[in-house]
Amino acid sequence: IWYTCAKECLQTEEAFTRLVAKSRCIGGQDRARRLSAAGTTVAQQELLQALGATDPGELSPAEVAERRDIMDAIEYDFGGCERHRKQRERLS
Repeated sequence: IWYTCAKECLQTEEAFTRLVAKSRCIGGQDRARRLSAAGTTVAQQELLQALGATDPGELSPAEVAERRDIMDAIEYDFGGCERHRKQRERLS
């Protein structure tokens, strides 16, 4: 078991990727709420809430699209195209 600080994971791309793609919450905590709490701005909190959602059916179409864009950017290490670089800037 590894304990991860979500706020610290927002500081680097590698840690953020691990946080979003591989981490889970323990003790019955809601992953979306825990990720959202790490955001410092309302925009970050909303994005992290969407990324942490376990049921995409609970998200709006805009949140689903945003989540897909971030996950695509993560898959390509935030590089490769302007759209992925813009996602990285939004998370900084």
